[in-house]
Amino acid sequence: MPTGGALHADWMYSTCRLEVLYMPNGGALHADWMYSTCRLEVLYMPTGGALHADWRSSTCRLEVLYMPTGCALHADWRCSTCRLDVLYMPTGGALHADWMCSTCRLEVLYMPTGGALHADWRCSTCRLDVLYMPTGGALHADWMCSTCRLEVLYMPTGSALHADWRCSTCRLEVLYMPRRCSTCRLEVLYMPTGGALHAKEVLYMPTGCTLHADWMCSTI
Repeated sequence: MPTGGALHADWMYSTCRLEVLYMPNGGALHADWMYSTCRLEVLYMPTGGALHADWRSSTCRLEVLYMPTGCALHADWRCSTCRLDVLYMPTGGALHADWMCSTCRLEVLYMPTGGALHADWRCSTCRLDVLYMPTGGALHADWMCSTCRLEVLYMPTGSALHADWRCSTCRLEVLYMPRRCSTCRLEVLYMPTGGALHAKEVLYMPTGCTLHADWMCSTI
């Protein structure tokens, strides 16, 4: 203690018999948790760190942690795995403290590509990152055309189709490509095998010129 008193192994101050706690930096605290250097009240966190008394929520008095941005988090708002500061979302999920939009400070989720999504930009079913399209539909983050960034659907073969290349009724993938034959300039459709068919050599759907991938002649 600053007064030079000694402590028993059971951490009792030899003069006043109040319980004391040792701080990681070697200082000792009375049971009322006074910091030996600045004399501010502190609270010990479960991880062993200490918090000053003004690092408590003025409402519920639970321990809080200050984030680098200056925001405060309750001590139980930490990632159970890596113990980094987290923020709880209204839906109940947790975000690390650095997962906030640097502009509007809303919660964000980082996509594998490095982009950030607001917390409500997740698939309501599988919770994977999604991107909202101007039309109001939502896409998983990897469902964008790598070239033009328009909405796409991935086919089993690995190629991608723009979102408006789907059957308006059953939403199955279609292979309608806005391209023309380099020789005769007629519109063509590309087959999964890599070959191309002229539009007149395929079966048309009742709604017009859009074809399902499995509605093409396999022999022509």
